[in-house]
Amino acid sequence: MARQPTVTKEKLIEAAATTILRFGLRKTTLEDIGKVAGVTKAAVLYHFHSKEELIATVVEQEYQGFFDSLRGAVEREPTAEGKLRAFGLGRFQYTKDRLSVYAAYGDVTREVLESLMPLVRAALERLREKELELLRGILSDGMRSGEFAPGDPDLMAMAAMAALTGLSDAFMLYGRESRIDEGLQQLFRLLMDGLRRRSA
Repeated sequence: MARQPTVTKEKLIEAAATTILRFGLRKTTLEDIGKVAGVTKAAVLYHFHSKEELIATVVEQEYQGFFDSLRGAVEREPTAEGKLRAFGLGRFQYTKDRLSVYAAYGDVTREVLESLMPLVRAALERLREKELELLRGILSDGMRSGEFAPGDPDLMAMAAMAALTGLSDAFMLYGRESRIDEGLQQLFRLLMDGLRRRSA
């Protein structure tokens, strides 16, 4: 009997990402993922207990790369205003990049977001909370330094995140994707007008 080739978790995660983009989340099977990785379904199950666990790991790993890059861009900015701009631009660039990839392979993003898989949903919630925490920190630092007017950083972060998310959704809904950068600049001006400390 031929010996099963060894495979790393990293190779399976890469194979899963490739397979999901090709077939979509619902149609992808563990057999498909194993085939791309050159192993059997049993070998996939040795590392991951279910398709759900593997998908959640793919989502978390991809997002972590984006988040590390976003945090690095924010940390390079010396002012709270610069950090806020880097946050908004980085987040939008990631969304645009993902949309261009997914456009060729079907709406995988919507499939993941609409998925009823608890592990995937929990992963997405953790990842969104990391973004919110980074944004809260930017706003808190801006208030401490006097760049931004005093306020509730948690509430302001939630409002800013809703505005950023709503802007991308609205531009896609109304077919204005080509003007999303202009929309972001306009939203940023509105946010800064509201955040800046007014001179007495």
